[in-house]
Amino acid sequence: MTPVKSRRLQKVEEIESEVDSNDSGESSEEDEELQRLKKELAKVKRKKKEQKSQEKKEKIRKEIEKEKKELKKKTEKQKGTAKVDDSLNINSLRKCPSIKKKAESAVKKILEIDSDDSSDESGDTTSSCESDELSDSIKKSKRHKNKSKKKSGIFDHPSDEVVKKQLWPQSKLQFEYAGSKINFDDLEFNLFVAGELEILSSSKIGDVERIGRTKLLKKNCENLIDYDDEIICEFLKFGAPIGYQGEMLNEGSSKVKNHKGATDFHDEILAYLLKEATYGAIIGPFDKNPFSCHFKISPLNSVYKKDSVERRVILDLSFPPGRSVNDFISKDVYLGERVQLSYPKVDDLVGIIKDKGGKCLVFKKDLKRAYRQIPIDPGDLHLVGFQWDNKLFADRVLPMGLRSSALICQRITTAVSFMFYKMGYMVINYLDDFGGADTVDKADEAYIALGALLDSCGLEESKQKGVAPTTRMEFLGITVDTVKLTLEVTSDRVLEISLLVQAWLRKKKASLRELQSILGKLHFVSTCVRPGRLFVSRLLNWLRSAFPSNVVGSGHKIYRKIPVEVQKDLLWWHRFLSSYNGISMMSLEDWSSPDEIFSSDACLEGFGAITSNQYFHAVFPSDITKDQLHINCLELLAIVVAVKIWGKHFVGKKILIFCDNEASVQVINSGSSKDAFMQTCLRELCFIQASFQFEVRARHILGVENRLADYLSRWHCSHKYRELFKSAISVDRYEEVPVLIKSNLVPDSISTFDHNKQLCRDSIIFDWNFFEKRATIVSASIPKYVSGIDGCTTQAFPGATIGRLTELISSGKVDLISLDFVIVHVGTNNISSSQSVDTIISYFGDLIHKLKKMTFAKLIFTSILPRPVDHMKTGAKVNKVNTELKRLCKRNNLLYCNLYRSFLLDNIPDASLFAPRDGLHLNFAGTELFRKKIINIIKHQSI
Repeated sequence: MTPVKSRRLQKVEEIESEVDSNDSGESSEEDEELQRLKKELAKVKRKKKEQKSQEKKEKIRKEIEKEKKELKKKTEKQKGTAKVDDSLNINSLRKCPSIKKKAESAVKKILEIDSDDSSDESGDTTSSCESDELSDSIKKSKRHKNKSKKKSGIFDHPSDEVVKKQLWPQSKLQFEYAGSKINFDDLEFNLFVAGELEILSSSKIGDVERIGRTKLLKKNCENLIDYDDEIICEFLKFGAPIGYQGEMLNEGSSKVKNHKGATDFHDEILAYLLKEATYGAIIGPFDKNPFSCHFKISPLNSVYKKDSVERRVILDLSFPPGRSVNDFISKDVYLGERVQLSYPKVDDLVGIIKDKGGKCLVFKKDLKRAYRQIPIDPGDLHLVGFQWDNKLFADRVLPMGLRSSALICQRITTAVSFMFYKMGYMVINYLDDFGGADTVDKADEAYIALGALLDSCGLEESKQKGVAPTTRMEFLGITVDTVKLTLEVTSDRVLEISLLVQAWLRKKKASLRELQSILGKLHFVSTCVRPGRLFVSRLLNWLRSAFPSNVVGSGHKIYRKIPVEVQKDLLWWHRFLSSYNGISMMSLEDWSSPDEIFSSDACLEGFGAITSNQYFHAVFPSDITKDQLHINCLELLAIVVAVKIWGKHFVGKKILIFCDNEASVQVINSGSSKDAFMQTCLRELCFIQASFQFEVRARHILGVENRLADYLSRWHCSHKYRELFKSAISVDRYEEVPVLIKSNLVPDSISTFDHNKQLCRDSIIFDWNFFEKRATIVSASIPKYVSGIDGCTTQAFPGATIGRLTELISSGKVDLISLDFVIVHVGTNNISSSQSVDTIISYFGDLIHKLKKMTFAKLIFTSILPRPVDHMKTGAKVNKVNTELKRLCKRNNLLYCNLYRSFLLDNIPDASLFAPRDGLHLNFAGTELFRKKIINIIKHQSI
């Protein structure tokens, strides 16, 4: 502080002192000058305080730099091939027998000190690093018994006064072991201490000793000073609490039996335990409870790892339901704070690629053993116990099967990502996976720096899974290519998911686990297929409403009926995946400047749209106008037609749509609508987006600003609108696109879809049939001669009996996907056999039962037709079967259509409708009559 400021400050303080002495009588006489001086005094004091704080920080920085230099000199003198950082690396020290021996020896000495001597120490646990300094500190403690005592939080005796309570129950656990007279060697101290002494958290320990013990840890904590998740530093020191909030359950461990996934694989489980003991990830075996409190035992289980013969061992902490460890671990609260677990997406990696530019290099690192190298707070070890071969064990690290494992792992790796960002690099972390990108000149440097950072944090990486900087890499199952700027899914995964969706389309009910499974698959694909995310979110909404949190535990046993809207969304996925090659373009451009803009408009009779160089106009066909749809529906339909026409020109682009209808704009931007017709339009719009890989947003404009599209929508009304349109544009610059009404542009069924036509052709044609309901005829032979029924497919199985047709449906050889009606005409071949009427009807019952399981469609059964040539005298049998079939359909709430009478003439079979060669099969006239009857059935049901 300058002399001038010092004198001024002295003057202000004198004035303030004088004012204070006369405060009672002169407070009302303070003038403005005094107030100003008071404010100035406060300001100067504040600056003085800030200056002291800055000087203190500078002093700490100098101490850190000094310690770094000393460390560097010390490590340079050391011989051998060990890395420089190995002297401070927790993992390296755990593997060093000499260090381990010294640490255990030091711990024994601590435990032998009486209660008075123990209070001289600031902690009774020990670290796996700097053990020589620990021994010196113990000797120093004995020489200075008479100095002021420091308490560490260990409850040696009730009379002890605790100066500072510990945040973690580590010391309490250690004292329980000592008090139980258990040989401390049996516990393998370095297996359950998280890497640092409890002494680090003492309030009166000197900085020299603290830095000497945790130089590397302090360095990492310094990097986390401005990190919002402050508790991570404690995790690094002592291990992570699992978040258990319930009362201790008083259950006998002998009652818990391991699952069959463990007991049936005895050798695999034994090999797992030996491996985990080698890594120091478990403590045990024990013959009895090593804790003074209850030891919670949970059953072991195992499942096959994906694409591997190895099994993944899981500790089922969700058993038994309602009384398990996981039942008392909140999903939303951890250590008294509300949390919401969220994972980065491939989109976040794409964002880094966007920042670094095309052709940048991507890289990946993976933690070895995932959760299994993150230590648990020792005070929670009694909650993660298990038994094997009548021996007791406890996990020392996060187990597979613990509800909070993912949260803890993600928080720790997120802290690593933050430190990496402070170093000047960018990376995303998904649990134990790290993926990053950087420019060609910096990528190798970033890759090496990430490995060094993981090593310094005591986290071991998997060298085999790491990917050095490259332009093409698989991350989270998606292949990223920075040269082609694509995201790719393997064809095997696409086929796997497509088959799963196809199976779902035959379901009527689903359990929670089944729903979670398909959600995971579709969420994976939607990483590449952005429009598909809309239909994933709808499935998520159904999951939340159908399976609330109070039934999640038994969700695999509870089945819910699949809503019709969910079925339609799954049909969207099936329709898309059947033509998807697994490759999508990255979305790297901002929406601030769209690649293309078009505007559209519709009136009650016509519609039109215009881009920068093309336009079209058309009249709605009678199938649309007769339904008298709301103008909102027609406006959205006009947009669907526009993207069908121009979709092939929009590949990889961002499209902005101007529309003067607010409802249509809201539906496009929100991805939802309560109107069934608008939902159909939205699905079609998303399908075209996904097929041509472009993105769409809509913006509302006033009608007066949408004049050109308005003229096009009224083109058919009067020449006036045509002239107004042509006068408002430069005719030479625009091309008119013809729109025809009839087409097979959108397939009537998946089986008739022509992949060569795709969705657009040079001569633009639009098909309205995708709004119509679909049906199929399933029969023995008649349907193979029936064709030309709009919205209806035919599936003929010549010679099939009712039982054979049931088998074909069970094996999936009958296409029942995405249908509104299934018309069944079968039974003629059963009539010719020696089967009784009751037997034939029982076959019909089995067929109905199978169809109800396989499809949501409305089932319609038709009667068996008469026979002009009846050598076997089956006419009476046909009538009896038809009568019983009608009753059976009524009992099952199915539709029954009697076609028998239509093929009679004067109460006898009309021979003119049957082939003369056998009198059994229909001729052309009979086939046409059958066709007309089916058309009438479909029309009647549609109405």
